[in-house]
Amino acid sequence: MPVRKATAADLPHYLELGKKFHAASPMHNVVPFDEDGYSKFYLQSVDSSTVSMWVAEADGAVVGVVGAIL
Repeated sequence: MPVRKATAADLPHYLELGKKFHAASPMHNVVPFDEDGYSKFYLQSVDSSTVSMWVAEADGAVVGVVGAIL
C-alpha cells in the first residue's frame, strides 16, 4: 500500500475519512462534525513546516490519512 505526502487536492478524501472517523467515535453524539474546521486544519497542515500529513492509497484510491506534529 503506497503512502505519500498529502496535498491540498486530497482534501475531499480527508473530509470523507474524517466524517467516518467522527461517526465511529463516542464524540459524534457530543459535538457535530466541523467540516469547515477540518478543512482549515488540513489545508494549513499540508503547507506547514511543523505538521506533516500523509495519505495511503489502494488501487489508486485514498484509503487512509495520518498526520504528525514535528
